[in-house]
Amino acid sequence: MDQMMRRLHAAVNRTVLTVTGLALVLAGGLLAVAHTPLASRLPVTWLPPRPGGPLLDPDRLAALRAESWWTPATTAASITAALLLALWSVRQFAGRARPLLPLPAPGGALGRRALEDAVARRVLGVEGVARCRVGIGALGRRRLRADVRVWLLPDTAPAAVLPSLTRLLGQAEEAADPYTLDGRIRLSGRAHRMPHVR
Repeated sequence: MDQMMRRLHAAVNRTVLTVTGLALVLAGGLLAVAHTPLASRLPVTWLPPRPGGPLLDPDRLAALRAESWWTPATTAASITAALLLALWSVRQFAGRARPLLPLPAPGGALGRRALEDAVARRVLGVEGVARCRVGIGALGRRRLRADVRVWLLPDTAPAAVLPSLTRLLGQAEEAADPYTLDGRIRLSGRAHRMPHVR
């Protein structure tokens, strides 16, 4: 599943780049021939406006604005385009580690999700831990950050589990070598349910 998502992500990126590149090449080509003898062979609607002239004919623009669909359509198209670009940008620059972390051994790689799952299983094995959530993100080219959120069982002191959790993060860093792993552990206690007296 992870590999399929990576392929889909790469395909979407390539498609967006290809469409953008073709549009820019076409626009540049039209601008290059706009004021040459080749311009007479192009359809009038393809030609850019005269230098200093308006982008759209004022009469045509006024006619479009008089249509009842014009304002909702342009608003919806603008909002949709802005949201899609924002979503794409967030996906590109999200601070997550790559799905596969290359290792020194030839052809060796460590799955980020596999490392998260392995650390979470080990943390759940520590006595006094009720549940946990582990996230591993990138801090730099060779640095990872592990955010470990741990909920403790009632009557479990943080000092009782902290040494074991620190040791587990050290083992995770050894597994992720040559990456360094900066760990952050957040502990939360679960209080006893108090019986209600009426």
